[in-house]
Amino acid sequence: MSERVPGRLIVDASALVRWWGPPVGIVRVEAEIIRYLLAHEPAALLSVFDTRSRQFRPLDRSIARLLIEDRAVVETGLMPDPRPIERGPLRAALTQIERKLRPALRIRRTLACMLDERFPPGLAHAVPVLVNLLLDRRLRARVTDRHGGRRNLFRLDSVLGPPFQLGPHDLILSAGSDWGDKDPDAMSALKSQTGFRLVVVCYDLIPALFPQFYSARDVDVFTRYFQAALGFVDRFICISRRTAADLAWFAAAHGRYNLDIRSERLGADAVRNTSVRAPLPAGLTPERYVLFVSTIEPRKNHGLLLRVWRRLAAGEHGGTGGFKLVFAGRPGWMTEDIMASLSEETVFSRDVIHVASPSDIVLGTLYANSAFTVYPSHYEGFGLPVIESFAHGKPAIASSAGALPEAAAGLAPCIDPTDEDTWVAEIGRWISDPAYVGEQARRIRAEFSWPSWSDAAGRILTIAREP
Repeated sequence: MSERVPGRLIVDASALVRWWGPPVGIVRVEAEIIRYLLAHEPAALLSVFDTRSRQFRPLDRSIARLLIEDRAVVETGLMPDPRPIERGPLRAALTQIERKLRPALRIRRTLACMLDERFPPGLAHAVPVLVNLLLDRRLRARVTDRHGGRRNLFRLDSVLGPPFQLGPHDLILSAGSDWGDKDPDAMSALKSQTGFRLVVVCYDLIPALFPQFYSARDVDVFTRYFQAALGFVDRFICISRRTAADLAWFAAAHGRYNLDIRSERLGADAVRNTSVRAPLPAGLTPERYVLFVSTIEPRKNHGLLLRVWRRLAAGEHGGTGGFKLVFAGRPGWMTEDIMASLSEETVFSRDVIHVASPSDIVLGTLYANSAFTVYPSHYEGFGLPVIESFAHGKPAIASSAGALPEAAAGLAPCIDPTDEDTWVAEIGRWISDPAYVGEQARRIRAEFSWPSWSDAAGRILTIAREP
């Protein structure tokens, strides 16, 4: 067998370009790999999958840096949604017409981007005012940061080059949410035509394993994409042994065996190493709150914590002791009941504080000042907040589902996410016994070890390049 000839390394940034706000979850991983690439891989290239041309196009490295630092927004509204949607003949025809008319319908956005590119915010007073007048409410919110400042606004076509002419010696590493950003038929056809090598970071198979936590459409899109990906991805890099086992099961269920599946841990220092701290949100006192870092969505099990807190506030297991419960993360999907409870129930409006979309600085402050953290998720492919908690020297109570025991590595109790009584007892015990929590913290500081983001990103790139 002939040795593979080294070619171009291309790291895809499609999720980062489509995102806005501080990178979280999958977007954070993609951003950290790109951060490493910018610092250590001068010859490597960045790409975005353009759903209009169904091609990978090069992304300007300087724009990638601005996106990672949350100082820029790319207007991607001209790209059609690649996800398959069942439509009747009339709806399908109207959708095609809308796609053709989209550049004209979004002319105000295009003009705003062109002005912002030519006159970045701060260079001329009148231009930002005009740009704001041209922007619709949604895009105006995207370009305004949490401090009222302005992110730079760019047109997609101004930050991308002409499509890559891919060949069999090229390697593309994708660490994003491909099922939402890429059409599997287009990916399969492009692979067949050009022969490039594709390595994909696989985070989990949760929508296929637990469809009840997602909309029917999202489950269908995710499952269809991964079923197709089994045939065109050359190597999967899973973020835990649990995810690797789930992927092997999924592949076998669809008649695919002997896949190239590797595993590598993610890093955990992007928040810990933040040197600047923000003030704590109003109502919080250091060491007097329990922290849960997660997007608010059904799988994360916020409802369990609210039921637990209701029982503690009623006096069970020593009560809340004046502690607060903090949810740090943006609302996701299927959250109406949770969000309504936060505002409508007296105990929650008094004791539960929601910090939506915290920046790295705010998140670092929340970790550093918490008494301990909790993570009761129904299933995880990894469980990064548990690792981030340990990186801050903070003990955690975790779920026993999915990869969370793997992440906890014996340094945290892992409880069945459906066992409400045990969660009440354990959280109540930790609130009422600070000496016990202090001992847990000392153990974590003595025993916890984890790769930095730089180390993890470097290893992921090494695994991607291996023959």
